[in-house]
Amino acid sequence: MKNECSPYPSSVNKTVLIVDDHLLLLEALETVLTKSGYKVTSCSSKKEAIDIINKPHTNFDAILLDVNMPDMVGLQSISEIVHIAIEIPTVLVSANLSRTLVRKTFSIGVRGYIPKTANLNRFQNVLNFVIGGGTYTPPELVISEVENWNIWGLTPVESEVVQNVSHGLSNKMISAEMGMSEASVKMHLRSIFGKMNVTNRTQVALALDETMMNAQP
Repeated sequence: MKNECSPYPSSVNKTVLIVDDHLLLLEALETVLTKSGYKVTSCSSKKEAIDIINKPHTNFDAILLDVNMPDMVGLQSISEIVHIAIEIPTVLVSANLSRTLVRKTFSIGVRGYIPKTANLNRFQNVLNFVIGGGTYTPPELVISEVENWNIWGLTPVESEVVQNVSHGLSNKMISAEMGMSEASVKMHLRSIFGKMNVTNRTQVALALDETMMNAQP
């Protein structure tokens, strides 16, 4: 079943708890989400998160949870947070999670996963999507399993470039990853922009996200 959550709900006055011990990402997310109208509470450990969630009359529209903090122990700790949060949508944040673990976390009630390589716009869009009732898996984890995602007629090489863009890779990194010159990467991006009717890399990632959200069961 497709998630019918578009357009995204307004982020104004929505509340989010960010749990992350990566100070730079935490501060960046706080800034972006606050500017978008979110009311942000933040902490840097599982213990602090549990204390905040358990406070009387405390409620959040969503939780962003870093799974690589020192006091997080795999699926057990994630399950503990999800159980305590009950109906609050929990979105995991990690530099690297396997497809298998992501699926296991979804089975216990997690509503989304965002790689730390994602740009800040993706964090905001995923939060809005999840608060609106959706469940989000990043394209890089499900793209090989979803039929007909390539609605733009991209070539195989262009498809790979798009996936690398969605991972947050720079042109230089894509060049190294795919074994082609940066000039070739730029050439492919110009073609991709035309086919996807976008003007920049951020719009490529957002268009892919939206298509994958609609394609996910």
